[in-house]
Amino acid sequence: MNVDLAKKELELMPDIIKSDANNWHQNVQLGSEQVKLYIELCMKIFAEEPILYNEETCRGKRSATQRTRAHFYKLFEVTSKMEQILAVLADITLRTEHMWQRVSMWNQDEIIQQHCIMWEMTTPKLLDYLGFFTQRYDYEWQLKEMVVSDLEYIDSSYAGYIVLETWLNNRHAGDDEFNRQLNAFYRSTGQRACSPQ
Repeated sequence: MNVDLAKKELELMPDIIKSDANNWHQNVQLGSEQVKLYIELCMKIFAEEPILYNEETCRGKRSATQRTRAHFYKLFEVTSKMEQILAVLADITLRTEHMWQRVSMWNQDEIIQQHCIMWEMTTPKLLDYLGFFTQRYDYEWQLKEMVVSDLEYIDSSYAGYIVLETWLNNRHAGDDEFNRQLNAFYRSTGQRACSPQ
């Protein structure tokens, strides 16, 4: 193992973690807007169904059909955006896990173990933070993936409410313990958190 290269990579990791934490937060917020839009579109489609079946004039049926098609087209756009958001969250999860694995390996070396990365951040401390973030991001990503896969099964406003609440909950990568750890991480690098989680 090249100790100098390992130290350089370790010194880059805090900035990557900070960037990923902000990116995670922004994508979760964007996702909540998309889930709300998806539910709104579903409710509009459900409202059009009786018109499609009960409308007696061709013109009325044609108008309802066109509106329904437009709503379905927008649904596909929202689904595509949600899949992109999920991919970004997956990338953050995998990148954090990869860093954790690297630091776990390097932490066995005495020189690296005693290395002060920045401010109060040491290699063992970074390893602890990465272990925590890896686990939390992974759990949260699994919930977000479940929400995206369940979007197509929304058949009522109540089902939509449950899906939205599940997305917004952030019980793993957004709860009080996560925020405390993130703030402690920022303090150990000599900075304050850039955005509230």
